[in-house]
Amino acid sequence: MAALIDAGGLGEPIVTGITLNDVSSILFGAIPVSLLAICTELAFRSLDRLLISKGLQ
Repeated sequence: MAALIDAGGLGEPIVTGITLNDVSSILFGAIPVSLLAICTELAFRSLDRLLISKGLQ
């Protein structure tokens, strides 16, 4: 969203790549975004295991 209003961020290479029809530029932005999403998901899963009691899981 920030890239669409020229505020920068990880989406900027994706938007630029879509505009220029450049697959390598799209991947340059999409791979870090994907890795960040996976790491965030794993962190939240770990927090769930630590903070939620066994009876509620």
